[in-house]
Amino acid sequence: MKILVVVPYLGSIYGGTSKVVIDLAKSLANLGVTVDLITTMLMGLII
Repeated sequence: MKILVVVPYLGSIYGGTSKVVIDLAKSLANLGVTVDLITTMLMGLII
């Protein structure tokens, strides 16, 4: 199975959401799922 997770940003400075997304991806990967994380913002700019 493959899962694509799209979030606005990732990073410890952003707090809870980033931590949950990263922990979820790690947990799914431990179950054998291929997880890709994509961010849509770079330094406040939508890309």
